[in-house]
Amino acid sequence: MRIMFIIPRISGGGAEKVLTALASRLAGKHEIFLVTTIMKDGTEEYPLSDKVKVISLHKRMYPGAYGIQPVKKTDSKDNKVYKLLKKIAFKILPVPVINKKREISANPQVEELRKIKQEVCPDCAVSFLNSANYLNVMSKDNEKTIISIRSCLTGPFAPVEIRNPGGRERIIETCQKADRIVSVSEETAAGLVKDFGADPRKITVINNMCDVSEIKELSQKKPEDKALLEAIDKAGFVFFASGRLTLKKGQWHLARAFGEVVRKHPEAILIILGREGKGDENTAGLLKEIIAKKGLQDKVFLPGFKMNPFQYLKLGNAFVMSSFNEGFPNALVEAMALGLPAIASDCSSGPREILAPETDCVVKTQGLEHAQYGILVKEASGKICTDEPIEEAETYLAQAMNELIENGELRRHYQEQSLKSVERYSREIITEAWEKLFADQADTYNCDNIDL
Repeated sequence: MRIMFIIPRISGGGAEKVLTALASRLAGKHEIFLVTTIMKDGTEEYPLSDKVKVISLHKRMYPGAYGIQPVKKTDSKDNKVYKLLKKIAFKILPVPVINKKREISANPQVEELRKIKQEVCPDCAVSFLNSANYLNVMSKDNEKTIISIRSCLTGPFAPVEIRNPGGRERIIETCQKADRIVSVSEETAAGLVKDFGADPRKITVINNMCDVSEIKELSQKKPEDKALLEAIDKAGFVFFASGRLTLKKGQWHLARAFGEVVRKHPEAILIILGREGKGDENTAGLLKEIIAKKGLQDKVFLPGFKMNPFQYLKLGNAFVMSSFNEGFPNALVEAMALGLPAIASDCSSGPREILAPETDCVVKTQGLEHAQYGILVKEASGKICTDEPIEEAETYLAQAMNELIENGELRRHYQEQSLKSVERYSREIITEAWEKLFADQADTYNCDNIDL
């Protein structure tokens, strides 16, 4: 089967990591193309099999920006006739149709992606992330279009494009036009039906894969950050958190809660792995202000992004996640694959399905819940605050961290449960789910193979 994946870029985020791993695994059995839609941003790209054929939409549209001399196109007689007929058609067709056609043809990315599809002729075109999903369905040719929703699309911390004017309408249109919709979690799927009118018959839930053997192999590599290793060696208990320093990750609430933990357990430290966010979403300054005001300079560490976080995570005692919005948090599952007991805010979506899979995914705890595979705590308020009195949700978060420090039996129980939990997300199980989806959408096409 010929499968095309479409994503903005292959660096920097959870969706990118999942797609590159999936494309690499499928490349041994299928012919895989991967289209990136925007420029590289300078961040580290995730590894990708050399069997995957990569196409840059941006490079094709703006070759001069890459030092490539664009091909000069001649205006043939046939092309002139076509343009004339098109101009006449726009004059005589009804106005609504004219506007719609103009809107579609006015999007150069859609037109260029459609050309790529006509050249590659995929059986399925699978897109990850909202902007790529829109381009995928609007450029549909003869292939089956499959969009993948990677995060919860409701609430104040939903992706920024959903909160912009027209963002909601675009998601509705994308869901309507797609042949199939892959949701990364049950709660996200329910939200698509309830809030965006998606047809539930189109939706398949496929969680992110977790390659436990690869994680364990990477964890054996020697860490290089000497300052961080020194802090870990001196600590009596090490909490890890991981994620870009942005509003939706809520790490300022975690830092405030940890200030309460340190009062009782000064031997504990908190390490938050992740690069800074961008623009108004960046919370690095807020975190540093809280650390300074609470005197946590030698207790809370912000070492930035680590391409291989596992060589550090293996040295930790527990993992904490304070997010307001997720899809299916890779960082949580990957930490659990190393046997770290898990504490997570009961946010939308993913944490409850991972830690308490037998419960209703939309019913949230209002306190502290000792779930099957980890501890869930009430989601924090999201209020930007530094030295104000600690809020209720932060109290529950501090209580959960204190319990793991003080209760060795509880800690060992959740270490075992973490390792059991991740078995559900093995690369074999998740790849098989995608394979089944592709097989269900398979069709016969008559395009010639073209090397790109």
